[in-house]
Amino acid sequence: MDKSMQMISKQIFVFIAIALFSASSMAHKRWLLPSDFSLSDAETVIVDYSASNNLFYVDKAMPLNDLRVLDPAGNEMAPSSVVNMSRRTSAEIAIDQPGSYRLQAGRSPMYFAAWQVPGETQPQRARGSLASLKEKIPANATQVKWMQSLSCIETYISLGEPNLNAQIKQPASQGLSMVPVLHPNLAYSDEPTKLRFFLNGEAAANLTVTVTPEGTRYRDMQGDQQFSTDAEGYVTLHWPGAGRFLVEAEHAIQHSEGQFAETFFSYYLTLEVLHP
Repeated sequence: MDKSMQMISKQIFVFIAIALFSASSMAHKRWLLPSDFSLSDAETVIVDYSASNNLFYVDKAMPLNDLRVLDPAGNEMAPSSVVNMSRRTSAEIAIDQPGSYRLQAGRSPMYFAAWQVPGETQPQRARGSLASLKEKIPANATQVKWMQSLSCIETYISLGEPNLNAQIKQPASQGLSMVPVLHPNLAYSDEPTKLRFFLNGEAAANLTVTVTPEGTRYRDMQGDQQFSTDAEGYVTLHWPGAGRFLVEAEHAIQHSEGQFAETFFSYYLTLEVLHP
């Protein structure tokens, strides 16, 4: 095979590998769903963490070992309890301080690898820690490609008046993050909701933000709407009605140098939109 054909073959492999990576990352929507978003009295809230094609329909249990709960002052706290089942993962959160609690999951990076084994036509692929993937890749593998995925899955629960503390107003230094202009617990169907998105701590311009209402299991179409951030990362969302919604955004960066062929970023926010 001449050099030009080798180059084309390598490019095709990279394309297939990245496509497989992306398909793995985006196969299911991920979401945190609390039993209550807004409370007038202190009580315990149950939160489900799942991945599913049917929005807010529990299907695939997700690990809650990286669940991060921040109280209204921005201090990290532990769930009252965590229950791991085969298809459902739930946590109990004691909501007993006035203000807003921020729940986040999925912040730990995920890693993917793809490689070619001599004599086989299809590339192999796997997901795991960097150490486990390096052990899994055979010594004779060629065209080894790596991808990392950074996600943020979050929701807010408020007791009494919602608040935006300093921690909520600070974008994450890595990955896609959102800083509310209007608190998510103050979303009403007759008013637009303004949010601001960041990528690696910088304003995320021209980012597509998708809003999907609950109930996808019971209709033929997703019923989603797409919006775009401006040059400063701001986006204004308009709601088709009241109910629970998933707000999501994704972005991918392909690298010509370094260990990773692609870095994939995703963000998911669950919120409740109320009638005025």
